[in-house]
This record gives sequence, C-alpha cells and structure tokens, in this order.
Amino acid sequence: MSVRHAHGSHPHTDHHHEVSPDSDRRYPTAALALIAALMAAEVAVGLTVGSLALISDAAHLLAAVLGYEAAIRLIDPPQVQGGPVLLTALGGVAVNIIAVRLIVKANRTSLNVEGAFQHLLNDLWAFTATAAAGLVVLLTGFTRADPLASLLVVALMAKAGYALERESWKVLLEAAPADLDPERIGAELASWPGVAGLRHLHIWTITSGYPALSAHLLVRDGRDCHALRSALQDHLATAYGISHATLQTGHTQHPEALEGPVHCAAPRGTTHH
Repeated sequence: MSVRHAHGSHPHTDHHHEVSPDSDRRYPTAALALIAALMAAEVAVGLTVGSLALISDAAHLLAAVLGYEAAIRLIDPPQVQGGPVLLTALGGVAVNIIAVRLIVKANRTSLNVEGAFQHLLNDLWAFTATAAAGLVVLLTGFTRADPLASLLVVALMAKAGYALERESWKVLLEAAPADLDPERIGAELASWPGVAGLRHLHIWTITSGYPALSAHLLVRDGRDCHALRSALQDHLATAYGISHATLQTGHTQHPEALEGPVHCAAPRGTTHH
C-alpha cells in the first residue's frame, strides 16, 4: 500500500538583498581606521626613537588611504557641508603658520627636523586647499571639490616623502651632499699653497647635516705638514661646514707615503710613520 503525500503549493518569493552605499562604506572606513591607528603608532614611535623611516612609512600609509578614499568620492561624491570645512581649514592654516615660524628657527640640517618642517608645510598647503574646497562647496554646491583637494594633498605628501627618502638614501650610500661639489673642493685643496698633489678625495654624509671628507695630500718640501693640515681642516669647516676632515699627508721626497703609512715631518724635525 502506497501512501501519497500531497504537498500544498506554497508561493516562493525571490528575496533580493541590496547593499546600500552607506553599509558598504563600512569596510573602507574600518580599513581607514586601522591604517590610521597604525600610522599614529608609527609616528609616535618614530618621534620617540628618532626614526625617520617609521615617520616616512606612516606618511606613505596615509597617502595611500587618502588617495583611495578620494577616488571613491570622485565617483560617488557624498554630501559635504562647505561651511564647517572652510572654518576648520582656516583654523588649521593659522595654526600651521605659527608652527612653521617656530620650526624654521631649528637646525634644519637634521633629517628629522627637516621632515617635521616638510610635514608642516604640507599641512599648510593641505589646509589651504581644503579651505578653497570648502569655499567652492559652500558657494556652488560642487562637492567633488573636496576629494579633488584630497588628491592634491596626497600629491604634496608623495613629493615631500620622496625628497626625504632621497636624502636618507644619500646617507645610507655615503654619497656626497647635494650642496657640496667634490670637484671644486678637490681643485681648491690641490691648489692650496704648499700642496703638491691630491689623491683619493672622498666626501660623504655620516648622518644628516654632518658631512665628512678624507684625502691624501702631497706636501711640498720644507713645508710644515701639521700646520698645513690644520689650516685646511679649519678652511673646510668654515667654508663648507665639513668639521670631520681626515687628511693624510706625505712630503714630495717620499710620495710613496700617500699609498702607505702616513709620513710627515713634524715641526720639531722628527719623522712619524
């Protein structure tokens, strides 16, 4: 005996779940918050331990996130209130002008100080662009002015970051500072009274704002090589800011000294090897 089960017909309705733009924006917002927290930690640690690398990396993180968010807002611009944007940005301009005037008094030969200065300049231009964007939104309702200003800020951050990283690589690779011309300095040393020749000139950067120089000098007979070395070191420090100059000297009757141990007659007549 078979039993047949009759199933009543039930209407089936297709359910379409639409994701609203506001709910979908939660994910970029969460990513932005995460990156912002990491960036804040990098800046805090970088300033504490004096690490320019951490500060630079934090700037790169922020630039990448801002660029991404600005691109999204260009495609789908949200409502932006121009008035509060304008007022806040003008306040930022005023604060950054004061901060820039303070930091220009510091020693900007340090990469850390220069990095802080460039950051403040970027902030100043960023707030200026933001104020302009707020004014445009307030007067015309063109809300895309806000993400356009953000892209300008990202470009400024990238430019400043590139300049700082370039200087950092110069220190790492022991390259000559941009403001020092090795050929000019070498020609000046070679033509100095009492100098008969110059070899193995090397100019590099020990750390930011601290250039160094080393060279082998051939001193003419009868000249006091110690006094000559001291005079050249004083000149390098005064004229070029090179306070760390190592000059190996040898006399013309012993030119082989430039290829080996230092050979120099002392003022009292003794010879040092």
